[in-house]
Amino acid sequence: AMKNQIGIAPSSWYGFSKSSGVAQDNYRHKLTHNSTAPYNWTDKEIVDLCKLARIKFVVVDAVACLEEHKDAQWGLNGTVTNLVRMNTIIAGVDPVAIDHVCCRLMGLNPDDIENITLGERAGLGTNDPALINIVGASLDATKKRFKKNAQPSAVFGQSNRDWLLNGPYSIGSISNPIDYEFIPKEASLSPTAGAENWSQSTYFINDRINLKDYYQLGSSSQVVAYAFAYFYAPADQQAELWVGSDEALKVYINGSVVYTYSGTRSFANTAYYSETKRVSIKGGLNRLLVKSLQKTGNYDFSLNICDVETDALYRGNRIWGLKFTTDPSLITGVQAETGQVATEFELQNGYPNPFNSSIRIPFKAPDGQHTALHVYNTLGQKVKTLFDSRAGVATHAVTWDGTNEGGDIVASGPYLVVLLRDGRPLATKRIVFLK
Repeated sequence: AMKNQIGIAPSSWYGFSKSSGVAQDNYRHKLTHNSTAPYNWTDKEIVDLCKLARIKFVVVDAVACLEEHKDAQWGLNGTVTNLVRMNTIIAGVDPVAIDHVCCRLMGLNPDDIENITLGERAGLGTNDPALINIVGASLDATKKRFKKNAQPSAVFGQSNRDWLLNGPYSIGSISNPIDYEFIPKEASLSPTAGAENWSQSTYFINDRINLKDYYQLGSSSQVVAYAFAYFYAPADQQAELWVGSDEALKVYINGSVVYTYSGTRSFANTAYYSETKRVSIKGGLNRLLVKSLQKTGNYDFSLNICDVETDALYRGNRIWGLKFTTDPSLITGVQAETGQVATEFELQNGYPNPFNSSIRIPFKAPDGQHTALHVYNTLGQKVKTLFDSRAGVATHAVTWDGTNEGGDIVASGPYLVVLLRDGRPLATKRIVFLK
């Protein structure tokens, strides 16, 4: 759904005039998904184009699909060896949700797909399965497990990209810096954003967490830095830690060292991970700390927590339901999606925004709490009540079609969506209606 918007880019990006129909230099400047920079598309650019496109409706042809390769692989007697017949059409108004469903139909975790997570962060739609209403054939009855391409970029899912950072600390004459505690009692850390030298929540738009650029370090810098995050796991289980670096690295989960590397190795720009290791994780909230050394390398790392899978054709999927965060209070909402009760109110971004037909607005509310959701204009006048009841479940989503209480279409412009508890405003989101 989302990647199809690359055609609306200006011709300067292609290096030729679109009026000519084709490139005039043997496609030397043609942008593709996997070409060499600077002529390759990034997922951020794809999401930016989706913002401009203001997608209203998506239809995905999934009648006949290809696995392992983007192109047909021809076998004997003119057969296509990587053809998978799905006999399916997927359609809807939310491009992020459409791509979410497509991933699950192929046996992939949507949380591993960069343009899906970036699209949700940009307010283009939802990646939350609790807010996606599937009608027609059921997903379970339709899905098939697709083989992955063997390239590292296709096998590796997606690093956690949201981190609290601390450092860098000069190693000076310390002989074994990866084992030296630059922060006392580092194993027991549970930091808060912006406190005790920890950064605010920092999001990296790349699978490789580039500390060298973040700290603006030179190639001769010899330092150690820390990266911290929480993650919620749906159950006690065995997992695979997929991790990459070119120098020393130490990883703690809940205060225990689960991974350590002390040498040097190749972690080229085309690599996404260096190795995998079996680890044990507990259900619920977990603490994750990465300690990274820089001497002469690129000073970046990658990390994902994946299902245990012995078949190389399917390895590398993040554990379903596992969520990373830098704010443990947000885990409450994740738990609510798995059947537990939310304890806090939350108003999420509506999508699409701006909109000109309808907008879907998700929110969370504790079970049994009297909750209301109103739309106001910029003069503070209430336009419409979208929800007014005692919340019976944790996760809700309502749709506004741009009409007032009388059923008339409102004027184009900005509006405010307000979440209230017992008549007291708790949260506000700005939306824009375009006729």
